[in-house]
Amino acid sequence: MKKTKLLSLLTGSALAVQSLACLTASAEYYNNAKLFISVFNEDDGGFYTEDTDFMIVGSQQCSAGQAGAVFLDGFNTSEANPIEMTDIYIDTRNTYAVLDCGRDLDGYHYILDESNSDKNFTFDDGPEKKIELLMKKHFFIINSDQLSYLTHSEEVVNETGAVMTAIYNVINGYDYMMLDSVQRVNAVDAVLDDLQLVGLVSEHHFDNDEKTMEFTYNCGITGTLRPCVFLGRGDTIDDIKPPKKAEHDINCDGNFAVSDIISLQNWLVRNERAAYINFKAADLCPDGKIDVFDLVAAKKEILSDHDDENDNISFDVVDQIKSTDFSNISLEDSTYIVRSMNELNTITSINDGKAADIAGIDDDFFNDKALVLAYKLSGSSGINNTLDRIYSEDGILKTEITSEIPEICTCDMAYTRISAAVDKSAVEGLVTDTNGISFYTADK
Repeated sequence: MKKTKLLSLLTGSALAVQSLACLTASAEYYNNAKLFISVFNEDDGGFYTEDTDFMIVGSQQCSAGQAGAVFLDGFNTSEANPIEMTDIYIDTRNTYAVLDCGRDLDGYHYILDESNSDKNFTFDDGPEKKIELLMKKHFFIINSDQLSYLTHSEEVVNETGAVMTAIYNVINGYDYMMLDSVQRVNAVDAVLDDLQLVGLVSEHHFDNDEKTMEFTYNCGITGTLRPCVFLGRGDTIDDIKPPKKAEHDINCDGNFAVSDIISLQNWLVRNERAAYINFKAADLCPDGKIDVFDLVAAKKEILSDHDDENDNISFDVVDQIKSTDFSNISLEDSTYIVRSMNELNTITSINDGKAADIAGIDDDFFNDKALVLAYKLSGSSGINNTLDRIYSEDGILKTEITSEIPEICTCDMAYTRISAAVDKSAVEGLVTDTNGISFYTADK
């Protein structure tokens, strides 16, 4: 297994030029200090195992406009991780910074995640220090030729730079790291579609044999994105498929479905579950911006598409309750097909803590009707849930529920039970997965 190498630049060399203020400043030195560095891998978890070099620089701000730097130079370097450095000569006035020199791998290299690493540190609390560094993948384009102002015109360098920036903004974004392989390919393909539309890229295509995305800049130079760019967490190389285009595919999964509504809603409210969205696909209005009007338009489009499908099941909501009483029950989002009073009493006794008493629902009701029960949990009793659709998919009955979120939510959980009457023949042979609710939220 490869070991992380540490190029420690830790020496006790003094500054060549120091101001009088620096010489008289309060200082304390240690020649036997210890530094313990743990290096972790953001993408795979656990300790970082790829080869890389680190440099540690110490500096002090002596006075306005004057600064000195001490470059510490290597001894007692450990090949292990965590890395242990002993007998270091340090100055408590210094602030030390970790610099990394990541090595290029097959289409990516690792860099320090500066916002989540102890990149800067001091020894002002004693001669021993423990720091943690987090390494993250940074993808790059492999170009067929070097691009510089020495070899190409300013126009060519600027245009290719714009292309690379647009692609890097996507593939090195945090949201992109959360996508699976299918979504990653579709997301990159969508960006290249846009770049080709505005004339910055002449063509692009996916090589299914090599699992790479190839494109050509207007100047004729080609760029390649290697398979690592498209490999989602937990996926294998076989999960990387050619792009699948679908109109209004907001979350880049190759389809336009309720999951796109959820992604757009989460993005609009900056929900922690928000993922990458295709801005062009999400601008349904279109007006050049993404807002709640696009969410409403997407919802109408989804419902319109569903109206044309043969798997929709007609229903009438006959009862709806909301409760904050979770005593003696354990509940989760779920859907049930109820075909008798005995089933109704059993399910509601378990989920609600007591048998349901729904007006008009008795033994005679179940002669030609069935009841669909949909349970939906909410983080606040102020959230209102509406049953929009009941349908079948591969022999499984499913429901879609819209949750309207008010501007101010109460701090209490609640659950909603929606009871809908359907023709018994319409659900003949269907089952539920007891977790068959699809839902999306909308601002109230």
